[in-house]
Amino acid sequence: GVVHEIADRVMVFYAGRVVEEGPVAELFAAPRHPYTRGLLDSAPRPGRRERLRAIEGAVPNPLHLPPGCAFAPRCPLAEPACRECVPVLEETGAGRRAACRNWRKVA
Repeated sequence: GVVHEIADRVMVFYAGRVVEEGPVAELFAAPRHPYTRGLLDSAPRPGRRERLRAIEGAVPNPLHLPPGCAFAPRCPLAEPACRECVPVLEETGAGRRAACRNWRKVA
């Protein structure tokens, strides 16, 4: 909530790497990385009494990251290729970038 109020742009990091960046309002409305989606889904919402969702798995040791995408072991969209090479930030729209080969599938 604080980020949404004070920032124009935001960068989301996972295991020391940028996984998504863009205008804060757009990123909050339509995240394009599974980790960002998980963060937003796990945040409490005013007036709601539902159980918070957790991101399955554990954060990797930054000194011993898995091969490929560091989020792949926890990612519901991970494919074998995700575990082979580190994804690069790619343009996903005007002023938006995500480091995920499956960014179009993040809803």
